[in-house]
Amino acid sequence: MKKSILILLLLFSGVPLYAQLQGVLLDQIDQKPIKGAYVLGMDTVQTNDQGVFFYLPGREILIQSMGHQDLRMMALDSPLIILLTPDPVLLEAITVNDFGIPQRNQIYPGAITQLSSKEISTSDPTLMIELFNQVPGVFMQSGALNTNKITLRGVGSRAAFATKKIRAYYQDIPLTNGSGETTIEDIDLNTIGTIEILKGPNASIYGSGLGGTLILHPKKTPSASQSFSTAATVGSFGLLRNSLTYALDRNQRSTHISFNRQQSDGYRENNTFKRNTLFATSRIGTLKNTFNFLIYYVNQYAGIPSSLSETDYQNEPTKAAFTWAQSQGFEDYDKFLLGSSWAHTYHPGLTQHVSLFGSFNQSFEARPFNILEDQINGIGLRTRLIKKIAKTQHQVMAGLETYRDAYHWKTAENLYADFPNTGSVQGEDLSDNKEIRRYYNLFLEVNLKPLASLNIDLGLNLNQTFYDYTDAYDLDSIDQSGNYQFEARYSPRIGVSHTFRPGLTHFALMSHGFSPPSLEETLTPEGTINPDIKPETGWNFEWGMKGHSWGEKLKYSLSIYQMNIRNLLVSRRTAIDQYMGVNAGSTRHRGIELSLKSHLIETLNFTLNQSLNYNHAAYRFKEFEDEELRYDGNALTGIPANQLSLSFQGNFKERLYAHLSYQYIDRMPLTDDNSRYTTAYQITSLQIGWQPTIFTKLDLDLSYRINNLFNEVYASMHQINARAFGSGSPRYYYPGLPINHMVTLKMKFEL
Repeated sequence: MKKSILILLLLFSGVPLYAQLQGVLLDQIDQKPIKGAYVLGMDTVQTNDQGVFFYLPGREILIQSMGHQDLRMMALDSPLIILLTPDPVLLEAITVNDFGIPQRNQIYPGAITQLSSKEISTSDPTLMIELFNQVPGVFMQSGALNTNKITLRGVGSRAAFATKKIRAYYQDIPLTNGSGETTIEDIDLNTIGTIEILKGPNASIYGSGLGGTLILHPKKTPSASQSFSTAATVGSFGLLRNSLTYALDRNQRSTHISFNRQQSDGYRENNTFKRNTLFATSRIGTLKNTFNFLIYYVNQYAGIPSSLSETDYQNEPTKAAFTWAQSQGFEDYDKFLLGSSWAHTYHPGLTQHVSLFGSFNQSFEARPFNILEDQINGIGLRTRLIKKIAKTQHQVMAGLETYRDAYHWKTAENLYADFPNTGSVQGEDLSDNKEIRRYYNLFLEVNLKPLASLNIDLGLNLNQTFYDYTDAYDLDSIDQSGNYQFEARYSPRIGVSHTFRPGLTHFALMSHGFSPPSLEETLTPEGTINPDIKPETGWNFEWGMKGHSWGEKLKYSLSIYQMNIRNLLVSRRTAIDQYMGVNAGSTRHRGIELSLKSHLIETLNFTLNQSLNYNHAAYRFKEFEDEELRYDGNALTGIPANQLSLSFQGNFKERLYAHLSYQYIDRMPLTDDNSRYTTAYQITSLQIGWQPTIFTKLDLDLSYRINNLFNEVYASMHQINARAFGSGSPRYYYPGLPINHMVTLKMKFEL
């Protein structure tokens, strides 16, 4: 009887009969517990020191935490592990150095920029050039959708057609091959969540590349959700983009699968582009173990219009270079990235991370001077152990990265001239080559916090690189086979940051970096290995400050640096398809980088944010001799002295939004003797969008974008030190796109 009365009282009092469940709130980036977050539902609770809270299932809850984005979700009838996304505007809320010792951006002693998912989603979805050129110290050029080059603080400017001497990772998987070349443009922007850009040789855990490191993070599935998304874009020059995405996060498991297709007729002749990508990632997590799996596949076909002479660039920018048009030059390739990782927490002060990764690339490229077929198979391992020193805030990390790829390439005659109007025709073989490229990085990092306001970072990297080359072509009497091994290189780093007051931090650092030559650069014109070629090496000295003021309405960062590079590697062109590397001298890179982000207007119905970024690059040849000509004191080729970007982002009632961006690129020298310069140019883009609420479970986003608003005539990429062959003129210029438009419709269904 008493038991029945108790049950009746509980029913009428509205107290549920089912038990509360436990949830854990973690930072999405560093996976650390979030203390003191508010969980608003039927009752309001706060998370404890371990990020734990209790909730009633079957009800909607709102989670709020300072420095993180709000999350509204339905509480499930099973225990939750919730990952909360950092607010991209709050510098101190963002964790950097994700694959080393995680630190907050505010106290990290180094120049680092994080591009948020919002910045990525409001940029041009077809190209990364606008996205990267808003970052001080970064300069990206694009000759076509498949021909791009990124330089960081002037490093990599002498590469001919690709990004070199800059390391890049997709999650924990290297995008840089064994010869130091990176094709970051293969990754579709729809699959990228955030991007970290570490500038200068500041990250000993990534091999101490002279230019820096790019780290791409895939999109993550919101906690306790299931959705299906689709997007379609139509635009100028036959542009079509489509994507389909399925995302699921349930019971400590998440899955994200995305298929993306992009095609374009192109602005120029022989400029067709088609790319299909498939992205799949899965995460299984508990409090002690996390497993991640990733598959990325790219199939791409692209016509190659190549560069133009000054006459053709000014008068006929839509044409392709003559021989490339006659041969209908193109590249067609397939690429796979595979990876798995395991993170294990032995106890709160000891964590281990292990990653295994592999890649497979197969390519066919038809060029006027020959036809290239190549294949690269790579495999690697990366592991690190992070230990927190007992009863202190000090941390130590030690790790290893090792990578091996096998590169097999063959060239054959291109007989297009013998078969007019048919395009490229493959003839007899001209060469058959095999390379085994290996390296290992041993790295150590120590983070000390002797005072609450003082942060000290010590790093050391040891690298060794090996090349094994086999000349498998038997139709001549020349055997160019050989082995090459560079001396082990030690690269130290020391960085110190001091927080003078909340919201103001100064930092200073000294770091060493190097860039080994590719195997092709170690070969002489006769094809033998040059044992005297040396890696580029450099020391970087930097001071900076970052913080916020006016109640966090203004965020700022400033860096001043000088990097001295010795044994400058110059790829000297000896024939139309032949280069050799020489150590030609030294350069001095002095620069200033400034970034300002502010909330101009912030009301209940309307927000207006502004972002300004400026870079001054005083890069000079200190000592430089090439083919008995001296260029001491000349400006470094292919880098603008000044870059400025300014953008405004407006949002009205979370329904209407607009994004206006402006970029200024200063003139730059095209030749080492500085006798020829480009013309400075300005690019303005505008995007407006509408996000209506029609159904509860359906999110819509309709946007219109216009690029190059004022129809500026400019070259979006340049070929430095171009040479004339035969009766032709030097071809320096890749014409940029004129004014162009695109319309995008995105739909997301909550399941």
